[in-house]
Amino acid sequence: MTDSIIINVNKAALIVRAKDTTVILEDKEPLYQLEFEGFVNNDDTTEIDTMPGAYVANFSELGIGEHNDAIVVTGGADNNYEFIYQNGILTIEQSVSVIADSYRDISLYPNPVKDILAMINLPAGTRYALFDMSGKTVLQGKTDDCNAYLDLSGLKNGFYILSIALTELTKEVKIIKQ
Repeated sequence: MTDSIIINVNKAALIVRAKDTTVILEDKEPLYQLEFEGFVNNDDTTEIDTMPGAYVANFSELGIGEHNDAIVVTGGADNNYEFIYQNGILTIEQSVSVIADSYRDISLYPNPVKDILAMINLPAGTRYALFDMSGKTVLQGKTDDCNAYLDLSGLKNGFYILSIALTELTKEVKIIKQ
């Protein structure tokens, strides 16, 4: 009489992660990519019986911003792997051309400047920072109104960089202080 040995083999854990994706607001929905972690015995995606997929519910209804866990992974099946799904982040950005058009209306003057630098036609709440040539912040703030006036009279003469943050885009302008 021989003894029989029973071996139970559990499925290996396979993490299936949706790659974080960024799209422009006007774009059509992309194909979402997946990343895999945990294959054993030199396996790869060709060994999976039914590949998982990824989707975003109500893609066309989402607005600009970061949407956590919006890319949902689902639908995989395999005899050797137990799937652990990790959803991804979908970031929707405004078209750069729309943002760039907003910069066309902004006026900065005079440049070179002695005392007061006028920033005209900025959206209220626009963030700005002025840096010296070593990169040190010498002035920063946020506009209350569509026009802002920066008092540079206390600064040394020389070159400065004015950084204006408008939504997702930052514009940098060289300012000469006399």
